[in-house]
Amino acid sequence: MAIIPGTGAGAEQLTQFIERIERLEEEKRALMADIRDVYSEAKATGFEPKIMRQLVKMRAMDRDILRSRMSCCRPIAMLSALSRGAPE
Repeated sequence: MAIIPGTGAGAEQLTQFIERIERLEEEKRALMADIRDVYSEAKATGFEPKIMRQLVKMRAMDRDILRSRMSCCRPIAMLSALSRGAPE
């Protein structure tokens, strides 16, 4: 018996899709736990996880978009450094 009339999609096929999604969700949870462990390990070594997350995000960006954002941020960073009296 088709769950969606006219498509031939049956209950067994729907169950297979749901089970595949559940397996993928479980894999995703395992990967997220592994990623958290790596950040914890890095923090214990003295690295800052917030900065690492930002670097991971930046590395995943399109190079042109990243270049554009960096060029916009440079003047702001320079002004901030000058206001604190820090050398450039």
